[in-house]
Parts: sequence; C-alpha cells; structure tokens
Amino acid sequence: MITKNNFEEKLYNLNNQELLHHDKRTSVDYETQKVTHIHLYYNDNGHIGTWIRGGNGTIFEERLPKEER
Repeated sequence: MITKNNFEEKLYNLNNQELLHHDKRTSVDYETQKVTHIHLYYNDNGHIGTWIRGGNGTIFEERLPKEER
C-alpha cells in the first residue's frame, strides 16, 4: 500500500525527475454503486503508472527512461 503523494514522488524519480502528465478518471460499478477514482500518469513514452485510491499503484517500467531502471 502506498499513498498517492509517495507514488507520484516515486514515478517522478523513476522518470529522471521530469514532469509527468496526469489524468484523473472516475469508474462507476453500477451494480454496487461503487465509485473509484483512478489516477493515470504519462511521460513522452506513454502510460507509465496508475494509482487507485486505497493505495494500489502500478508502474509500467517498460515506458520509463532506460538509464534509471
């Protein structure tokens, strides 16, 4: 589990401390009426990470700069 701020800081550092593009989406499960906020992060290579409220974060390392892997 990771906080959104810690996840963003980790992505920023893995992305050679270059700015990230951010997009916030909302997903609704109409059967349960559960709303989930999804944060998507991008660099020039595409989608590099997703954070979902509750501390679930995924990093797509194949799109990070090679020298920082």
